[in-house]
Amino acid sequence: MHMQALRGAVQVPEDSQEAVTSGVRELLHTLFEQNTITSEEVVSVFFSQTGDLRSTNPATAARESGYGSYAYFCLQELDVENSLPRTIRVLIHLYRAENTPLIPVYIGGARKLRPDLFE
Repeated sequence: MHMQALRGAVQVPEDSQEAVTSGVRELLHTLFEQNTITSEEVVSVFFSQTGDLRSTNPATAARESGYGSYAYFCLQELDVENSLPRTIRVLIHLYRAENTPLIPVYIGGARKLRPDLFE
C-alpha cells in the first residue's frame, strides 16, 4: 500500500449550515464515488474554508452527512485578494495500491481553481 493525497473543492451559494453541509456532502460523495474509496483506506481529512463561511465547519458537516469515522482537521483559508468566496477545499490522505490514479473533484464555481483539469 502507498499513501496518496486527493484534492477537491466546492463553492457554496451562501453561508448557511444547510448550504455548507450540502456542499460538503456532495464533495465527499463525489470524491468517494469517482475514486472508489473505502473507509478503511482513509487516514485523515483536512478541510479549509474561506473566512466568509462561519455558520458551521466542514468536519461537522461531514459527520452529519455520514462520514463520521475519520480524523478531521479544519483550517481557515488564507485571506488572499480576489480569492474565490464561499469555498471549501479538502485534502484526503489515503492508502491505495501503488500508482493508483486519483481523480480530483472541483464542483461548481470551484472549477475555477483548477482550469487545467477542465480544458
